[in-house]
Amino acid sequence: MNGTYGIEGSGILTEMTLPKAELEVHGKIRASGTITNGTIYLYGDVNKIKATGLNTVVLCGTEKQIINESTFASLIHNNSEEGIEFTSNITVYALFNHKRNPFTLYNNGSDSTFVDYDSDGLKDNVDPYPTLRNHCIIDNSMSSQIRFQRNADGSYAKKYDVRTRAMITDEAFKEVIGATNEEAIENIDKVGFVYTIDGENFSATSAQAVAQGESVSGYVDAPVKYIQDADGYYMFTCLVTDIPESDKDYTLTAYAYICVNGKWYFSEVPMNADFNSLYTTYYPVACEKYGWE
Repeated sequence: MNGTYGIEGSGILTEMTLPKAELEVHGKIRASGTITNGTIYLYGDVNKIKATGLNTVVLCGTEKQIINESTFASLIHNNSEEGIEFTSNITVYALFNHKRNPFTLYNNGSDSTFVDYDSDGLKDNVDPYPTLRNHCIIDNSMSSQIRFQRNADGSYAKKYDVRTRAMITDEAFKEVIGATNEEAIENIDKVGFVYTIDGENFSATSAQAVAQGESVSGYVDAPVKYIQDADGYYMFTCLVTDIPESDKDYTLTAYAYICVNGKWYFSEVPMNADFNSLYTTYYPVACEKYGWE
């Protein structure tokens, strides 16, 4: 099979071997024979399929899809809120990327076979992010502020501060950390942020190395003492204070990390804070109000 093909209604597929082959099926499919390459897009139920080699199956239904006894190389779940129901044991030996969409495994998956695609210690069916190794499932927020500190002689000094916050809301990752705050405190080896003023040249690799104890010029490790259970999610914060005024023209970038029972997880997206906008907006107003120069 070469090119793109479609099947309306039920279909039987017996061969698919070329890398660029694509098949779209909107009805029930039964596939057997040599299915070793290409991509199959399925919108209906699967009676039985045995896809091996480099083949990828993408489940695209807008309603619940029923999958009977099947073997997959790579299976991608990209369908409706009703999810997928596997009515028998399945085997996925390359990747099961469920994309955090709902699915129900036969017998809770006890006799099905999955792999750990990203080698993070979690098999794909229980890994909330099967394709991302060492991914910290957090919501980041960051705020910068200019603080005016009164000196003994009555003058004021400008202080530049940044507050970073990470919130862990994903239930699956909370189970990795610990279901309760007490378990989390016991299981967490280290948690915090790595930050750098040179945000334009930020390197996640360098930030990860610093979190794990290495020294990289321009990067600062800011571990925090505890993680807090706040209304159903875990949160940890860090306040970076007294940043030199000479650095206010730079963008401060922070990167969250957490180490649980020896395994490291890092935020996918770093956080940024820009002082210049604050300085331009607030400092002239403060000078006028308080008579500062």
